[in-house]
Parts: sequence; C-alpha cells; structure tokens
Amino acid sequence: AWPLRFVAGLDAPAKSVAAIADVGEVWSEARLNEVLASGRPAFVNMTADWCVNCKVNERAVLSQAAFRTALEAADADYLKGDWTNEDPAISSFLKQHCAVAVPLYVVYPQNGGAPRVLPALLTAGTVEEALAWAAQP
Repeated sequence: AWPLRFVAGLDAPAKSVAAIADVGEVWSEARLNEVLASGRPAFVNMTADWCVNCKVNERAVLSQAAFRTALEAADADYLKGDWTNEDPAISSFLKQHCAVAVPLYVVYPQNGGAPRVLPALLTAGTVEEALAWAAQP
C-alpha cells in the first residue's frame, strides 16, 4: 500500500510535461523491426495502467524534458507497449527479455547489436547514459 500512497501524493504533471510523455509511438514487433532496420536506436517502454513502478518512472523520468532531450540527441525512437490487458505479443516480448512482468525498458543500439535491459526503477542518469550508448556508431 505504501507505493500507492507515494504515487497518489505526486502532483499531476503540467500539461506540457504530460505531452512529453506521449512523444512515443505504440509498440509493435513490426514497428520495432522497422526502426532497427533503419539503423536508428530505439527505447522500448513496456508498461501497464495498474503498474505502480511504471507510473513512478513515467512521472519521475519519462515525462521530463531531459528524457525528450536525450531521445532527440540519440535520434532514437520511443515505442510504448501497454500490457494492461496482457497483450499476447507483449507477453512474448517480455518472455524474450526474461521479464515476468512490467515495467520493462529495453534500449536497442543503432546499427544492430545486443539490446540493453534497464532496471525496473529508472533514474534520469540511467536513461540518458543508455540512450547515449545506443547512439554510438
């Protein structure tokens, strides 16, 4: 119950900050493959409406201007999958990355290479470093 109290106590993000959180596209395996085939890095966010950690990360990191700046600096695509109703395609993606539930954050480097799975609790520094890594030639 304590984490719910924390989330409930957070101020609602300002409208402009909320818009930053919506910069992503809807995740699909096909869209991810298109991004990777183009040689661009990708930041994949698997989330769910009922996920407390997801909501904390979205408010503390993913809805902040620094996240958008890091995406732009890396020229990365942001793909967001919603597992609220346990979509089978997302379940398969989770299993592929040895995750039993959300949140799952995966950063794919440009021009191929193994992806990096980020921790369930994000920091701005962790995300910025991962995106900078993904943008390296």
